[in-house]
Order: sequence, then structure tokens, then C-alpha cells
Amino acid sequence: MKTRAVIIVLMISVPVWVNMSKGQNAIKKPERNTFSQYYEQYEVDIKANASGYKLLLDISDIVNFKDIDQFIDLNDISGLIRRNGFIVIEPGIYSEFSSHDFDTIYQTLGWLKIPAFVTSDTGLFIYHTLLADSLKGIEESELSDIWLHAIDPKSQPFTIYKDDAISYVRGLDLMALLGSGEALKILTNEGNTDHERYGLHLSKLKSQVVTLDHINWHANLYWSWLYCIQALFQEVPEGYPGFLRTQIWNKRQLNTALASWTQFQDDVTRHYDPAEPQPMALGITMPLRQQPVPAGYVEPNPLFWGRLLSLTRMTSKGLEDLNVLTSEARQRFTEFEKLLQQILDIVSKQLTCKSLSPENCDFFDKLPSILRFMLPGVQKYGLATVLNGNVRTNETNAMGIEQAVGDIDLIIVACPMPDGKIKLAVGPVLSYYEFKNPMSKKLTDKSWRLIINNSSRIPKRPGWYVPLLPLKNISSRFTRLTNHLFDSWDPHWLRDGNIAFLVTNKDGNHDIYVMNPDGRNVKKLINISDIHLEPHLSPDQKKIAFVKDDRPDNYCDIYVVNSDGSGLKRLTDNNTDNFSPCWSPDGKKIAFESGKYSHHEIYTMNADGSEKKKLTNNSADNSSPCWSPDGEKIAFVLFRDGNDDIYVMNSDGSGQKRLTNNPSSDRNPCWSPDGQQIVFASKRDGNFEIYIMNVDGSEQKRITNNRVEDIEPFWSPDGKKIAFRSTIAGNSGIFIMDLESRKK
Repeated sequence: MKTRAVIIVLMISVPVWVNMSKGQNAIKKPERNTFSQYYEQYEVDIKANASGYKLLLDISDIVNFKDIDQFIDLNDISGLIRRNGFIVIEPGIYSEFSSHDFDTIYQTLGWLKIPAFVTSDTGLFIYHTLLADSLKGIEESELSDIWLHAIDPKSQPFTIYKDDAISYVRGLDLMALLGSGEALKILTNEGNTDHERYGLHLSKLKSQVVTLDHINWHANLYWSWLYCIQALFQEVPEGYPGFLRTQIWNKRQLNTALASWTQFQDDVTRHYDPAEPQPMALGITMPLRQQPVPAGYVEPNPLFWGRLLSLTRMTSKGLEDLNVLTSEARQRFTEFEKLLQQILDIVSKQLTCKSLSPENCDFFDKLPSILRFMLPGVQKYGLATVLNGNVRTNETNAMGIEQAVGDIDLIIVACPMPDGKIKLAVGPVLSYYEFKNPMSKKLTDKSWRLIINNSSRIPKRPGWYVPLLPLKNISSRFTRLTNHLFDSWDPHWLRDGNIAFLVTNKDGNHDIYVMNPDGRNVKKLINISDIHLEPHLSPDQKKIAFVKDDRPDNYCDIYVVNSDGSGLKRLTDNNTDNFSPCWSPDGKKIAFESGKYSHHEIYTMNADGSEKKKLTNNSADNSSPCWSPDGEKIAFVLFRDGNDDIYVMNSDGSGQKRLTNNPSSDRNPCWSPDGQQIVFASKRDGNFEIYIMNVDGSEQKRITNNRVEDIEPFWSPDGKKIAFRSTIAGNSGIFIMDLESRKK
């Protein structure tokens, strides 16, 4: 294995900086090293004549719009698709997709039969992952003292902030020199180009970039990577799809380049701590598909893909020459080269209006498994951070520019097909953040993860990127919390503000999870086999009552377990089904329903299962008991007169009173924290929606109005929000409604 000194030689590079005080403005060209001898230019010779479309798009011309709308709510974002030909969304309120890793997203797309859009972000992410994985195994690979920019501390970098005691080298500076007009425009709008002779220096430096020859561009990995990134900023002529020729697409490409730049620096400068906890994912496994996935679309930039292929070959051969690759790493690089060659073949056919071959179509079917092989183990997401700054004073609170990569976004693109039709394709793209941070408090992987897992702390996206993202009009009505392919359901809001819920796992059983009220920090509460339903945490959150089916006669029983998974105890053991456990406010009793077939009654028992008491004695089915906040009353559902209605009774079973009386089903009653209202689900308007009424049954009002089923409402402890289950974005997921914003 090679030492750190060798790795410094491999990775060292000097992007552009200029000494304003002495008028120096020159690019320090890199020296050649072992890697340069392995670079082989991939020649791109494609005469593009792809069928196109004119913006604004007519949504009716998109042949699979309704198919995608089943899984991604397109109603609020179709306007941007019409205008730009694509849109970037943050997974959450719009879709069921995981936001953490590329292969799961592509796998989900295949399972849902949504055409995949293979992005340049995917290729760059794979390259960074393979490179970082190779560097982590190298002796003395603590590279935090290696500055890829090799900034002279006596000089001033290209961009100067007048109001700070610090100057920066930002990714935007580098991208402007590589040819991004959008980057230069952003720097100008921010006032970073106002210092003396900026334009003259920029022109001179750009002229030197243009004259760099093959030897200079490929002297080492970093400069060869720059050459690859530069392809993202090339203008494309007629014959390329229309969305590639818009200003808004240039912003998207700039976002990709900046995220990649941040990741590259993070790959070789981060001190990797093996003891640091890795990000937790739900680890969902997709069921087997019955049919092949539909053919997708590859981002049609053959210049970029060709340069990435050359960079990958250069990296693999160079690391092999240094004897730092394991056999597994060597094979992953080989598979990546094959994947890039397949991509280039597909791009060539897309741009020349040729139909894809069966082998090309098979590529999209096999893509998730290929990615899983090349991205082994728990993947890094939301971890890449770089703090840039050159302190020019002794101020201890000097602020630097922190640049970071967060969770994965989705891009939805209207793609022209060879037959002239337009289809939507969906793919993962990298998210990028840029914000000020004290130079003395550089973020680590762990601290950045804590930030992105807290919606109140996560910084805003750069202002120039906002036009790519849809306005969150939907958030004024409700916000999606869960992002899983399989159903999430039965939310129960806890007293500490967190939400417990169920997730259907790959075996068809149900696991109990808890999450923050913003949908982050998802954690599995207990690990118990067999079906378990209806989790309900005790008021002190030390115990969980739930339903479990593990008996030979298939009857369900109520169990209780400590919240850490210990002390599992069965509370019911009879020849009937037992459902819907609900703790009393003082935690001393549990109400539940028990019975056979369609005749259940409401019971209570002590928290240890003793002293079971029957509260109802009706000739119809009684279900879904829910205690009032003061413990004096219990709301429940009674199936009488051919439909479910909501009733209320005293906690001893007396004083039963009917609250709803409709020819359809009312269910899932839940008291407001102040005991003045009850929220419930009703099918009275054709499909289940969420309603609120006073505790005497008066003023029944609908508060959701969706084309799909909304059920299982549960009030937040402060009374300001309601969690519920809905299928508005595909499979069942957990949503919350802000009652205050609804009133406005």
C-alpha cells in the first residue's frame, strides 16, 4: 500500500486564483504523474437530429402523464413541466420515493413501471463513491490537510467578499472559469465581481483555460475531472431535445457540477472515522416484478458521458498501477466502464432518432442491480461538506462558505421518443447547499447529518436554484412525512411530539417505527416477528400496546412491550379477536375491542391485563375505542342500521350517545387535546375524508377534499395539527395537516 505522500501527488491540483495586489493572474499548470499516461480520449461523433417539441408543452401530449400521476402528485407541478420541459422536486409531499440512495430510487421506478431518467448526477455519484471507497483503504489516508486548491495564504482568491474578514474560493468561481455563464451571472448579481479589474482578470484567465492542452487537462485526476465537468456547460445545437437548450437547464447543470465539486473535495480531504454511526435507512426490498420495466431515457450529453468514461479508465488503471485496488474494487471499476459504454450507445440512438435495441431496453431493467454492486454497503448521503475561506484577519468568529451535498432530489423530464411521442421519465439528482459557517466550526459528516435531519435547521437552497423547484402550495393543506414504497399507516401522535406508525415490510408483516413530526429521524421501535398492528404508546412512552397474530387459530391478541423491546407480555388470551388497544390518559387502563367475526364489544382492562370489564352490550359490532383527555369518556364506533357511526359513552359504559347518523361509514374517532372536538374519517361524500365535530356531534365539517382515501386521523398534543393516512401520492403514507394554516 502506498503512503500519504503518494496520494498527495496523485490528487494535488491548483485551480485558478489571482493576486489582486500584485496584478498576478495565471493558472499554475499541474505536473504530470502516473495517471496521465492512462488517459484515452473518447471521441464523440454524433449528428443529432432528435425529434423535439416546443415549449410550452401541452400536457395532453404527454402519453404517460396519468400513469406517473398515480405515484407522483403532478397537479401542483405540471405548470413548470409545461414551461421548462422538466422539474426538480424534493421527495416527500409529492411522492413515495426514498430520498437517500440512487439504486433504491431506480429500483422503485422499475417496480412502479415508471421510465427512468439516467442522470449525469448518477454517473458522477458512482465515480465519487468508487474513488472514495478506494482511498479509504489506503495507509495513512487522513487527507484533511491536503488543499486541492493549494491556495497561497499571501494571495487573495478570485472572489472577494468586501464585508467579511475573509476571502473565498467558491465552486462558482471555478465553474465560471470552466465556461458556466450561469455561474458568472450569479457572482455578478451577488456583487462578487465588483472589485477592481475583475473583468480583465477573468478574460485573461479564461483565455489560459482555453489554451490548456491534452497533457495539462489530464495530468492528474482532479484536472481530468474538471475536463469532464466542463462538458456540462457546453451549449448544444439544434437536433438536441428542447429542454437541454433552456437557461433553466443550465442552472440544473451548474447544481450538478457544484455538488460533484463538493463531493470530490470531500472524498480526498475528509477524515473518515470508522466509529461514526452510519445513516439509517429502512432497507426496503422490492417484490419481484412480473414484467420488464419500460425503456427509460438517458441524459443526452454524449460529450460528458465520453469524458467520464475516459476519466474512469484513467482512475482505474492508475490506482491499479499503484497497487491500491482490491479485487472487488477492480471489478466495480470494470462494471462502471461497461455501464458507461452502454449509456453512450443509448444516447447515440436517442439523438439520432433510432429505436433502442432489446439489449438497450434490458439496460434499464438491470440498472438497479448493477448500481447495488457498484455502491456496496450503506451508502453515504447528505455527508459531503467543504468549508472554504482564507482568513485575512485574526478574528476568531470569521465566517467561511460551507458547501454541502444533501439528500437526493428527483427530476421529472418530458422526453421525446423516436416515434414523436412525449413520455415523462424520472431520475435522481444531487442536492446542493451553500451557506456561511464559522471557520472554527467546520461541519463533520455527523454534524451535517444532524442538520439535514432537522427541517427547522436545514439551510435554504441557493436562491438561483429556487426556480427549478415547485412552490409548495400543497404544504398549506398537508405535508407528507413518509417516503416508503410500501404502505405506512396507523399514525399515533406521542406526547413528546413524535409520531409512531406502521410500515408494511417485504414479508407482508408490519413493523413499528417512530419519527419526528417533520418525517425525519425514522427509527424502528421494536423487532418482533409476525404481524403486529395498531401500536399505541403509553402516556409516559415507556410501553407499547399493540396487536399481534401468532396463534394457530389465527386469532389476534393484545400485547404490551417496553419501548426498548424488552418485557414482551400477552394481555389477552381467549378464543376471540382482540383489537384497537388504547391507553387511558393516566396509563392505568387499556380500552380495546374483543369478539368473534362481526360482533365485537368494547372492554377495558388494567395495564397488566387484569380485571377485564365489558362496557358495551349491543347486538352489532363495536370498535375503535378512544379515551377523552380527562379519562371520563370513551368515543367508539358502532355498526347499527347498516352503517358505522360514532358514539360516546362514560368510561364505565353508561350514557351511550350517538354523535353521527349517516347512510355511510364514519370511523377512527380521536379526541382533541382540549376535549372539545373529535376528529374522524367519513365516507359520506363518496370516499373517506377527514372531518371534525364538536363533542356533542354538532358542527360536523370536512377538512380534507382529495380524490383518494384519507383515514386514521390523530390529533397532535398541541391541538394545532392532525396526522392521518392518505394515498394521494400512490401507496398509503403518513401526512399532517396544519389546522392554523387551513383557517387562513
